[in-house]
Amino acid sequence: YVYVIRDEAKQQAEAMYSGNEFVTSELISSYAWDTALNFICQTNKEGYLLATTTDTTYGNIGTGSSGKTQTGEYEADNYSNIHDLLGNCWEWTTEYSGYYSAPCVIRGGVYNDSVNYAADRYGSSTSFSNTYGSFRLQLYVNPEI
Repeated sequence: YVYVIRDEAKQQAEAMYSGNEFVTSELISSYAWDTALNFICQTNKEGYLLATTTDTTYGNIGTGSSGKTQTGEYEADNYSNIHDLLGNCWEWTTEYSGYYSAPCVIRGGVYNDSVNYAADRYGSSTSFSNTYGSFRLQLYVNPEI
């Protein structure tokens, strides 16, 4: 999904598994995003070197030809079984930026930009949408079933 504004992303994320007794979904939180980054850093030597760095050489799609694309078709973009947090689209999160004019946060990098890194955070208005604006799910699995 692209060209999705923040409220649509939230609604779609919550609706994807509605009615499923095994799984509940929502828009990813900043905590889950950072946890995924840290997991990648700790478990995959080909993944990101340091999740929280602001140095653009870490997790930067402009530093090589790993195959990161808008389509996500390359296996090289999956680190520790987590699909690339950097090179596809900016992704909406539940995080609040603290800015009146840009209250929502998008994370990650963009397939056509070589200056982003996986831990990037951008404040955005709720009406932002374009070809590289998307979202990611956070899933909860019911262990009782």
